[in-house]
Amino acid sequence: MPWQLLSYHGGTTETVALRVDERNPDHRIILNPITDDASRVVGVAGMILDVGYFERDLLPAVIRKALPGFFPDVPRDDLEVTVRDAKGSVVLGAPDGDGRSDALTARFPFVFGDWTLALRSPRSTPEEWARASFAFNMTLSALLAVALVGGIVLALRAADRAMRLSEMKSDFVSNVSHELRTPLSSIRVFAELLRLGRVESPARVQEYGEYIEAESRRLSRLIENILDFSRIESGRKVYRFILADLGEVVAGTIAGFEVHLRSAGFRIVCEGFEAPLPRVSIDPEAIGQALHNLLDNAVKYSGEAREITIRLARDGDHAVIAVKDLGIGIPRDEQARIFDRFHRVTTGLVHEVKGSGLGLAIVRHIVDVHGGRVAVESDPGKGSTFTIRLPLPAIAPAAAAAAGR
Repeated sequence: MPWQLLSYHGGTTETVALRVDERNPDHRIILNPITDDASRVVGVAGMILDVGYFERDLLPAVIRKALPGFFPDVPRDDLEVTVRDAKGSVVLGAPDGDGRSDALTARFPFVFGDWTLALRSPRSTPEEWARASFAFNMTLSALLAVALVGGIVLALRAADRAMRLSEMKSDFVSNVSHELRTPLSSIRVFAELLRLGRVESPARVQEYGEYIEAESRRLSRLIENILDFSRIESGRKVYRFILADLGEVVAGTIAGFEVHLRSAGFRIVCEGFEAPLPRVSIDPEAIGQALHNLLDNAVKYSGEAREITIRLARDGDHAVIAVKDLGIGIPRDEQARIFDRFHRVTTGLVHEVKGSGLGLAIVRHIVDVHGGRVAVESDPGKGSTFTIRLPLPAIAPAAAAAAGR
């Protein structure tokens, strides 16, 4: 039984015969010619196969590896394997499959070319087996297609997210630059007027000094917002809680914002400040920063309106701080997202106002740390009301009775 091998030499292809001698089935011989550099046969090398070893050890091991769970003495329930030699004798497998027409047979490709391998399923015909295999392959192809489509979708989502993050970064840099430029320009103008001696009235000098101080505080708040956001994101933000008078904290924040409000022509209406509230456990600086951010938003988004109302009240076991403006309002579908970091309303007049997109996110984080809740009520064109609710400390019964008297 000759096998033809191709040998490349000297730019030409020559045929070298690899011959298998099967005249004695018990002692099969593989012969291979040996050639010199000129491709001339100078000798023959070969080997005699140990058929017994092949039948007893090698063939079962190969079948066991190809068909996990199959053993010569315990065949698989869904597949019967039978190997026959040239005489038709069973070498391996179940003899029950001999001669059955529904078995798939094939000859061994090399050396044992007169041996046959038969596969048969006791539960299905070859046609059913083929259909099941086809269905399995189609299912596997469909799953692979779904996985491929899923991978493409994830890649597109990742690319879209990267583009949106890049846009957010650009918007953030642009908006923060604008936010920082405004107070810096005011400080420079007033400082230049003072330096050139164009202001002689002591009252004017004091007024310009107040403007410079107010704008520098505003600039400090803007920078503090950015630094605080960085600390919050990295988990390094530290709060210092003390028992404080919430009314004093609110009044102090309004006083620090007064010059900016006056220069913009705003009128502040305070409600509920005359009713005392229990001292609450807060970080006064953080609560002041949250209120400052709400006031800054009220000024930015008031439009033509020039009135802001700040209400301080008690609602059950909570203290309430409400900041109300009469400005352009917020669309209803945007109200649930305005407290997300970097989120800015993308439509209407709200989008025209510059901002970093961090102020309300910092407000929510501060209020959450204090165990409170921040909410917004707004109608486009009618203004917005931001409400901070902070828990009041529990009052002992005796203290409550004394407070009632």
